[in-house]
Amino acid sequence: ILYAALAIGLVESKWIGFSPVQASLAAYAAAAVFSYLAHKSVTFMSNGSHRSEAARFVVLTTTGFGVAYATPALLTAKLGL
Repeated sequence: ILYAALAIGLVESKWIGFSPVQASLAAYAAAAVFSYLAHKSVTFMSNGSHRSEAARFVVLTTTGFGVAYATPALLTAKLGL
């Protein structure tokens, strides 16, 4: 929900006016930070070090980031959406 709200807001904003691809990347990055902190402290209640847990999270999030970049790029460039 956070990702979608941010992405739509960044595209629709008259002051920012990001392209769909830029908005998707910025929204994904912001949502990833929120996701890491929320999962670490609430979902898993982890006491582990940020260093090891963040490294694993970054690897998985980077994969998702690639998908979040490619999807709007392909939809806007190839399909004109």
